[in-house]
Amino acid sequence: MVVVGIAALAALVCWRSRTALMPESLFRVEFDEATISVTDPEGVRHSVPWSALTKVAIRTTDAGPHEPDVFWGFHAGSSTPSVVFPQGATGEDQLLEALQSRLPGFRNDQLIQAAGSTSNAFFVLWESSQPPP
Repeated sequence: MVVVGIAALAALVCWRSRTALMPESLFRVEFDEATISVTDPEGVRHSVPWSALTKVAIRTTDAGPHEPDVFWGFHAGSSTPSVVFPQGATGEDQLLEALQSRLPGFRNDQLIQAAGSTSNAFFVLWESSQPPP
């Protein structure tokens, strides 16, 4: 009986994690040597050139766990991000690897803090040392 209970609990946790990320996974993140792009579930594409990037940040909210509550923001010289997408977007893992290798001084410590945040907060993961164009 205990084994059946554990299996049912594991299945429920797995199902919840898949359904919880369903809206987020509908965002598609892509990048190449020149541009980072995100296509939202309605098919609208937002892009920022790597060369224009001035800040990469994560905003967390207290809306989780049943609502998206972690959002990436890519800034190009403005306090308003040019590109925003939720954690769990398709292609997010590959972009994170590219950010870590392409952006000197990328703050993994801030990424870890953001991952543990359950409140309304803002974490700067990288900021250009150059003034905006």
